[in-house]
Amino acid sequence: MKTSLQNVLNSLREANGPTRFVLGLAMLMILGVAGVSWYRSANPQMEFFRGDLESAEFSRVTSALGAKGIRFETSSGRAPYTVWVESGRRHEAWNAVAIEGALTPDARGIDTAGGASAFDAAVERNQRADARHWQEVEKQLEVLSWVARASVKASIPRTPVLGRTQLPTVSVVVATRGLSRPSITQARAATRIVANAFCVPDDRVLITDQEGTPLTPSEDEHGLAGILEFQASYDDRETQRAQDWLDRTYGPGVAVVSVKGEWTYERIESVDETLDPKSKAVMSDRLDESTDPMPLPVGGPAGVQANVTAAKAQVADAREATRSDSEKTYAYGSKTTHRVMSEPRLERISVSLLLDESHQDELAAAEATVKGLVGFDATRNDSFSAAVRPMFGLERDEAGMPVAPAAVPMPEAPSATTGMLVEWGLELLAGAAFVFVLLRSLKKGATPAAAAQPAGDPQLTEAILALQNATEGDSSAEELARRHVEELLEADPDRVGALLSRWALGEDYYQQKVKA
Repeated sequence: MKTSLQNVLNSLREANGPTRFVLGLAMLMILGVAGVSWYRSANPQMEFFRGDLESAEFSRVTSALGAKGIRFETSSGRAPYTVWVESGRRHEAWNAVAIEGALTPDARGIDTAGGASAFDAAVERNQRADARHWQEVEKQLEVLSWVARASVKASIPRTPVLGRTQLPTVSVVVATRGLSRPSITQARAATRIVANAFCVPDDRVLITDQEGTPLTPSEDEHGLAGILEFQASYDDRETQRAQDWLDRTYGPGVAVVSVKGEWTYERIESVDETLDPKSKAVMSDRLDESTDPMPLPVGGPAGVQANVTAAKAQVADAREATRSDSEKTYAYGSKTTHRVMSEPRLERISVSLLLDESHQDELAAAEATVKGLVGFDATRNDSFSAAVRPMFGLERDEAGMPVAPAAVPMPEAPSATTGMLVEWGLELLAGAAFVFVLLRSLKKGATPAAAAQPAGDPQLTEAILALQNATEGDSSAEELARRHVEELLEADPDRVGALLSRWALGEDYYQQKVKA
């Protein structure tokens, strides 16, 4: 091994200028690769591992990574925490966390497997039952997307012997995910979940976040916040719908629209009474009857026997006249309707439209379409304003028309093979270059040494030839050549140094010197 290294060193010393330059460049590349590798090993590149970790989960995860010797970095401050691990060891980190069970949730809620509570006192069993009930409510709240963790505590007052039973009060502290704050609707839903779980009114529930900000507003605050949220959602929805249509028709940035609605929230009560003629009932019925004598007929002159006889006959035949009067009073059926309207009512809308001057001929069409989209009603005293303005920031062609932006292609997923080649390609290339240069120098290093020797040095020529034959012969020839070289070095070392200098300069140098 020592002889081989000495031969390599001699070959490097006997190499010409270009070969030495290539060797030096290869050594610099090797040193650079070694330096980069050392720097990366001392300062590894970190990649994302896990976020939204609470304090308990964060402690277990970091403990599992530290036990396996995996370097990691964490975010500062309070929960939720984020963990980054060393690049290339992400799968190893997941294995360590899975083996340690660091992300296994705590056992909470109703658990009937244990039997140790049979020997507890009644108070302790009640406390344990209450705690399990609270934990079930916590698990129900943590299903919500904006709740990272919840802590529930209910205070149940003692029932007095004489007196009314007081309702319990419930306090809830939730840790929200990220920096977003839940909306009024979300906070109201969480309040209803807790109130239904403990069978208490909403005003007996208090929910706060990790910053101590109440999430259960009062009725007045909830009503005002709900009104403002409803108005904002209506304006955003109608504006976005009209803006999407304009962007698809004219292109992005060519037209801008804004819709604003004005609402009334008055409580209106009305009472209507309707009579039904088909449904009637007799309230009273009165019948009056009367008899009137009929008048006697008038006869002829008095004293005439015929007239007297006829009058008596008519009186005998006369009858009494009877008259009846009936009166009925009816009661018609009535329907009374009491209406209470507390829903918001749209009073009017205001619409503003701005169109680029390149499409000013289409302003009327755009205005009519936007009116149809937002439900414009002139009888409702709605207002609409449209104008043509030059829109800034648009890319235009030579004619001044807006140019549609080019479609942005979807980014492709990074290739694992490409990443591996980029990461290890430099090391492989430097190693291949070094091996190529080394083999080339070893192959051609001994050939110019014999050709560059002058003809007037028989001892050195004999030693070099013996050394060349030794590379192709047996061990005895190699020993003989080594002895010749050692004798020459002991006899005249200065002469050997001069010859080696000439050989290093090359044969062409001496040929040019002789010609000169």
